[in-house]
Amino acid sequence: MNYSQVKKSHVHYAANKGTIHFANLSKKRLDVIFQVSVMVSLFVITSRINLQHKENYSRIYQLSFRYFCRAFLQPMQKAKSGWEKTNPAYEEDYVQDMPVGTPSPTGAGWVYPALFHVKDGWALITEASMDGTYCASRLTCSEGSGEYLVSFPDEKETIHEDGLLPRSITPWYSPWRIILTGSLKTIIESTLGTDLAAPALKPDTSFIIRVSHPGAGSCQRTIPLFTANKRVHRFAADMHWNYCLIDVNWDRKIGYDKIKELADYGASKKVGLILWSIQPGDWNYGQVHS
Repeated sequence: MNYSQVKKSHVHYAANKGTIHFANLSKKRLDVIFQVSVMVSLFVITSRINLQHKENYSRIYQLSFRYFCRAFLQPMQKAKSGWEKTNPAYEEDYVQDMPVGTPSPTGAGWVYPALFHVKDGWALITEASMDGTYCASRLTCSEGSGEYLVSFPDEKETIHEDGLLPRSITPWYSPWRIILTGSLKTIIESTLGTDLAAPALKPDTSFIIRVSHPGAGSCQRTIPLFTANKRVHRFAADMHWNYCLIDVNWDRKIGYDKIKELADYGASKKVGLILWSIQPGDWNYGQVHS
């Protein structure tokens, strides 16, 4: 299944493509590739960098908005904060309808997707086609400035074997930078994020949990009391939900034996059990749960 079909039964993407070539005195080449399209009242500009030489890649993108624009943005969480130092977890509340140039309250920038209200229209900024050679970026701005920079992660988020900065294996392409403008309806219905992603030729699906069918479910914090978890399952059954998800630390607060008993109880109610797992990174103290 094409994941774009979650929004649309038929996906069609067409764009005009142009490339601007640059070279320095050492004849090292850098290309900026643009694609521009108009899709049912939605104007789209996408761009990416192509490097023909191997070197670390530095920040290059900058976006400018007028002072009368309003921003709807989610703050980036400060690295190595929160439970078990697992932030950034991309779980902050969006700040609604603020002036452009408002600094992030965390001091760590803003995450994607970034939404801006421009006069009678809207603009959405995001990135796509992350292939593992490039870090996830964020937006940063100076107070009172309408200029947003595409910036790299905090150094505390470095993965030791890979480093922090993107690295090229020539020829090398950066992710697509996407700017969508139009109504909220057309922006929400857009499938650009997956349209521009490279197809997985031989995807590894071995990690995917097989379920009988998709469906609604509850999500709860880990409750150490077994009887309380049973009540949640009964409630899910009464609501005709398909699954219950139990959050982290279930192995220590509930235990494997009681989890098995809870799974059997849920099955008797036709409610499946999904267990939350955490994979620790180099910068946090999380434990692996199975």
